[in-house]
Order: sequence, then C-alpha cells, then structure tokens
Amino acid sequence: MGCECNQNKCTAACGDTQGKECQSAADCGSKNNYTIQEFNDMIYSKKYIINYSNNQFQLGGSKSFKEAEEDVSLWSDPKLDGDHPSAKKVYLDLVHEFGKPNILINKEGGLAVWNEKQLNDGIHSEIILRDEAVKHCVPANHYDFLTSYINIYLPTDKFLDVMSVSGSVAYDGLKKLLSARCGSIAANLATLKTCLSIMDGKEEDYKNNIMQKGESMDKNREFIRKFIKKNNKQYSKELKEPYYALAFPNGCP
Repeated sequence: MGCECNQNKCTAACGDTQGKECQSAADCGSKNNYTIQEFNDMIYSKKYIINYSNNQFQLGGSKSFKEAEEDVSLWSDPKLDGDHPSAKKVYLDLVHEFGKPNILINKEGGLAVWNEKQLNDGIHSEIILRDEAVKHCVPANHYDFLTSYINIYLPTDKFLDVMSVSGSVAYDGLKKLLSARCGSIAANLATLKTCLSIMDGKEEDYKNNIMQKGESMDKNREFIRKFIKKNNKQYSKELKEPYYALAFPNGCP
C-alpha cells in the first residue's frame, strides 16, 4: 500500500512524514515529494522509491514510470477483492524486470507479450499478461491474468498428476510448453516448481509453496532452471516430435 492516513497518523509508507498527525492522505505529503511503495508478491520483494511528482522513477532502463503507465492507459484497472494488484499495475513491475514487451495491445482486454529472446532468463519461453481478472479461489482467493511458459517434455504418465496441481496449469503437447497462470511471477514460479517436483515423483504442498512464494522465489528460479536443462537433455527426441504421445500413442501416420 502507498502513503495513507490511518487512524489520524501517517503510515510508514509516507517516509519522513511517518507518524505525523493527519486528517487525510494529503496531510502526509513528504517534503521530499516521494513515497515508498512496497510491491509485495510481484517480481521483487523490495521497496522502490517512486517520485510521483515528476515521474523520475525508472523502469526497464530508461523507461519512466509515466511512460510505462501510458503503455497500458486504456487497460481496465478494476479494484480487486483483498487489495490484489490488477494486470495494469503488474505491467509496471514486469517492465522494470524485463523491459518493454515485444507485443503490446493498449485497449480494454488487451495484452502484453515478452518472448524468450528478450526474457533470456533460462526459464521462460514466453510471458503473457492479459487485461483480465480470472477469479480463482484456491489455494486462496486471488485473480489470474499473468501466464508463464516453460519448454519441457511432460511424460504422459505424469500428465494427470501435474494437471491436478491447479486449474491454472496447462500443457501444449505440440509446442511442449508447460504454463502456469497466476497473479504474479512469484506465484507462477511457485506453481511451476510444484509441477516439476511432482514430475520427479516428490510430494509437494502446493498451498505452502504459494504462501512462501516471495521468500522462495530465488530458490524456485534456480530449481526450475536446473530442471529444464535436465529435462531437455533427457527428452531431446520427444521435444522435437510433431505430436504428443498422450493423444497419439502411435505417433505420426
């Protein structure tokens, strides 16, 4: 949350006006013209100083906060239950991490796409952010709009086990892409890590993994990178096949 007046006191997010008596958030304006906003549950679990007065906070290199906002100016910005960030807000965080997307449609119901070459993180084949809010009640109430794709072969005998992790998990048997759609990169990584561990025959507590997504994000990244390398080496032949054996066990005619 940003700087607020709570019970007639300026909150910690107000910086040097923290604790000041107030009647409204306007009374908490910092003399330095900035507030500190913590982006919980997004790319980073850090604090960024955002200069709202002249938009000098930089996103994705030279891209300013204001410029990034203008990229998705026509996207909807619904107030979601539980103060969950909307896709429009998460876009700013993704630009900070990965730069401007390869494909951007700035209209209501639009989308942003980052491809593998641009991402270059050893994990993602693609990231798609959609201007939508798909309500999802497990393992806790949240909204899905951000999809992470990774390139792996999913053995047919593990398909149902992996799909049962979450309704937001999917697999493209032709492209060999496993995907997770959640509301943040951290949640996507926790979901994918759960899927890959299950593929390895390990028991996983998905709810716990999601609850620990922020703290475990770096570990999840590294686990997924290593798994992808191992899987791609083990199933190099299957990854090139123009069919998926679960649908066509006998392969191409």
